[in-house]
Amino acid sequence: METLLTRFDEGLDTKITLAGDGISLGQKQLIAFIRAVLRNPELLILDEATANIDTVTEKMLEDILRRLPDTTTRVIIAHRLNTIENADEIFFVNSGEIVRAGSLEQAVDLLLQGKRVS
Repeated sequence: METLLTRFDEGLDTKITLAGDGISLGQKQLIAFIRAVLRNPELLILDEATANIDTVTEKMLEDILRRLPDTTTRVIIAHRLNTIENADEIFFVNSGEIVRAGSLEQAVDLLLQGKRVS
């Protein structure tokens, strides 16, 4: 994580605002992610956490997630399948309906069959 933080002059104390502050959306996501992980949460909910970052940084974030303690429950909301490839359970949510997809292989099978949600 230190490598990621060295990208910012103020490190973890970098201010994040809605206004154009010279920090990209991906950089804001990265700082927020690191702040959340450093708290060692019991529950970590990530909603499209990799949507605005490059693939190299995404791999770093995946490595950080893998190193979280087993006591941390991770809920990852994502559209890209590679983001959830290591998930224990996968669910599709569409128009208020939830369908259990199980593993990544089962999820891909459902997508290919067009049976994501009835």
